[in-house]
Amino acid sequence: MIDNPPSFCPFRRPSLLPPSTTSGIGGGKRILTSRQSSIQIMNDEDDDEKSTLNLQHLNEAILVLTSPSNEAIQQALSSLILREKNNTATYRCLDKLPKNLSLCPHYAYLEDVYEIISLQKDIEVDTFFERIGNELISNLLSTGGRLERAFRCLGGDLREFLTTLDGVHDVLKYQENVTDEPAEPSEAAFICTDCDDEIIQLDFMTDRPAIAALLVGSLKAIARILYSTHAEISVTQSNQDQRHFRFLIKGTTVTGTLCKQSSSEEKCIKSRLQMGVVTFCKAFPWHFVLDKKLELVQLGSGFMRLFGRYLMKCGTSVATYFEFRRPSSITLAFKHIVKRTNTPFVLVVKKPHGVDHFPAQGLQLKGQMVSCPESGCVMFIGSPFIDGLEGLTGSGLFISDIPLHDATRDVILVGEQARAQV
Repeated sequence: MIDNPPSFCPFRRPSLLPPSTTSGIGGGKRILTSRQSSIQIMNDEDDDEKSTLNLQHLNEAILVLTSPSNEAIQQALSSLILREKNNTATYRCLDKLPKNLSLCPHYAYLEDVYEIISLQKDIEVDTFFERIGNELISNLLSTGGRLERAFRCLGGDLREFLTTLDGVHDVLKYQENVTDEPAEPSEAAFICTDCDDEIIQLDFMTDRPAIAALLVGSLKAIARILYSTHAEISVTQSNQDQRHFRFLIKGTTVTGTLCKQSSSEEKCIKSRLQMGVVTFCKAFPWHFVLDKKLELVQLGSGFMRLFGRYLMKCGTSVATYFEFRRPSSITLAFKHIVKRTNTPFVLVVKKPHGVDHFPAQGLQLKGQMVSCPESGCVMFIGSPFIDGLEGLTGSGLFISDIPLHDATRDVILVGEQARAQV
């Protein structure tokens, strides 16, 4: 038993250790400087299997993909080595890794595994980490339970899972940054777009190449275990930004290629659907349509009431009337907006130049962008982000401006009822 444990982390690199401790130490380990997941391997046996899913569980599931815990990686590595008994000699290079990771929770275990494997001539790095990613997901989903339910709630197939992952991850990061410190530029980020009916493009930003290598196996395991889908994944790293990894994913189910709506179904819908512009604008008052020059070509009745009278005087540029607050740091260009159609958008109404009185200034709207390839446009559809009558009337709006199908009506009225009961 150690009576006086050292005050420094025993797995730090020699250059990071106190001067008196660096002598005679070989193969020291690094400290992970960016935020790392504090999630531990879930033990669903200790939890009520019928416990209700919440945002924390969803966050834990996504952290398995973006920042898995040291313990989870260590368990996956042990499972892989045990599974490949014939290659025991090949993996002896990993014996130098520490066995007890609890002494230093911020130790960059995965990065040291990546560095050690990269130095081995007889081990292919990408293939090795794909196997670890597969073991990671297989281990965590082997007991079913809450983690599997959290992953499954993202979508009914691989395409839906990936496209939803984009928006949910953005929301979780936003919620964390509201209550915590601002996001570090090194934090992981997903952007998912459909290349065509067969290929899904996933752009992943991370300053940890080991995580990108791990993600290939993790996504393949999720596709196989949750959706009975064989996923073919190719990865390229950007030359301009070493943090940018692009995954091209093709999923094939037992019934064939995982594609979007069949062309026959689309033709059937097109033949049946007939809706005039006036009807659509009335049903969805808080929508607008942009052309490739980001000019407003169609406005819902709500937006028309706010600034329809100023269009002739101030022009139709979307930048005149809206500030794009989320996704954060989005470039105001058509191709960049289309690329983020799986991410929630928050817009803020601006006062047009030269207008003196404009009550709607500062009104927030939350919604999504929808690509309209048939017309070469993109459509925003959303609703005002308001929680009370004061905010509604202060923006120059009425309850009648919120459509009956919009839950914002209930939020406003229930909020007022709750305040009245206090």
